Amino acid sequence: MDLKLFELNEINLTPFSQKITNLQIADAEALNELGIEIKSLAEMSPGVRTITWIGNITDEATYLKFRKELFGPGIKILKLNPNRQLNITGLKAEDNLDMKDASKTNFTLTLFAADPLEYSVLESTAQITVIGQGDLITVTNNGEAPTIPEWEITAIDLILNPSIIEPDGNTLGWTGIVDAGDVLVFRRDGTVTLNGINAGSATGSVLRFSPGSTVITYNDDVNSSHSCMLKATWRDAFY
Repeated sequence: MDLKLFELNEINLTPFSQKITNLQIADAEALNELGIEIKSLAEMSPGVRTITWIGNITDEATYLKFRKELFGPGIKILKLNPNRQLNITGLKAEDNLDMKDASKTNFTLTLFAADPLEYSVLESTAQITVIGQGDLITVTNNGEAPTIPEWEITAIDLILNPSIIEPDGNTLGWTGIVDAGDVLVFRRDGTVTLNGINAGSATGSVLRFSPGSTVITYNDDVNSSHSCMLKATWRDAFY
């Protein structure tokens, strides 16, 4: 692996790096390492990615900040490239202390990613004002691997049973009412929120877009006002 950067939650460990291994494999042992709560994601991925970092963080301030980020709450984001990021879903950490020779002391960090793809640091967006069934929005993935957008529908007037349809006919939808001013979000994991509150799961399929441009069709119930703002947010994906 061509090491350009090793940065975890904006803490740059590149100067302290001794060895890095990068393994991608889909097997039962790797899935067990991740924990049962994210096995479904791992099983849909091209393979669990495991990155092991060995180094000696000689700067105390950096070490303390690193441990706070490592064991604190919140998501873990790894950068191996300044323009890309990897979502970490599990980790192991081990201090290896040499009591006789401090120069041999090191830290081993093992990171697991159920989704092995790297994503652009910058988000891309597309937005249209919907005025009728069949209105179109274009999503352009400038990466080299498929990506899953998040979809946001802001109702201008009453919206019933909104859905989004890709060219192959796969549909992402939700059955319910979105009142004027309400915001419905189709999250990347297939769940739905209404005004930030869990609203169950989407119907149909999570839409995953290959590199290039994809034209998406908006649809809803015939009795809907068809008046809303439709926004897609995604990150370009890379192998």
